[in-house]
Amino acid sequence: MDPFTAMLTEALKYTASDHSPCIGICDHTATQACSGCQRRHNDVENWRTLDAKTRKTIWEKIPKKLAHKKTQFLRLPLDQEDILHLAKARLEAGGTWMLGGLSATKATGNYTAINSDGTTTLRLHEDIKMRALLWAPPTKRPQRSQRLDDAPSTLPLLLVVARARLDRGEGAHQKPLPKNYREIPQPNDSFRISASANKYRIESALATAETITDSVGNTATPLPTSLFLNGLTLPASYALGLTLLP
Repeated sequence: MDPFTAMLTEALKYTASDHSPCIGICDHTATQACSGCQRRHNDVENWRTLDAKTRKTIWEKIPKKLAHKKTQFLRLPLDQEDILHLAKARLEAGGTWMLGGLSATKATGNYTAINSDGTTTLRLHEDIKMRALLWAPPTKRPQRSQRLDDAPSTLPLLLVVARARLDRGEGAHQKPLPKNYREIPQPNDSFRISASANKYRIESALATAETITDSVGNTATPLPTSLFLNGLTLPASYALGLTLLP
């Protein structure tokens, strides 16, 4: 078993059951379970006072419940350090980091990576609070769509940041630009595009990707209008930071 699968398998034993499975949808009522986490109203309201065994039991049932309802997202019960280790292990197991069409497959440092020809670098900013969501992407053929109760290592992993942090200006893309970079205006508050003489960069709340351009600023990768992959619509409470692909 590769390190990524081993870490993910350990996380899904739910030993850290004090974590909340909430993904910010919170549409539960007195008679209806929440569509985002499939917990009953009382379990949501009293989560912090439930004993660890009860929380663990609830966690263990959530993936199948979400899969049955064709829900796309499952929050992983992981701390910041565990998420960072998991992101690094995804590369070591042959996976890919993706941001706005730019990708990296080879780790070059704790939280940096490059693509196969060395023209793109991607950095995950470890100092910004993040969460990890498993994503079961839909397909044009529903009978072949992935489910949240599939083998978790076969699913994409989304690193996200709460939009409340963007409102406080905490996103990496909200920090001052480096010298010699100019911002390219685009109507999106969850990422930023900028360019220098021979590079352009895409920044999300959690990550920065830079790619080399030719002598007149052209690149093989078109400028993105969104960070989302096909079929991905996040809950409004989150902004996408980085996608980890199998």
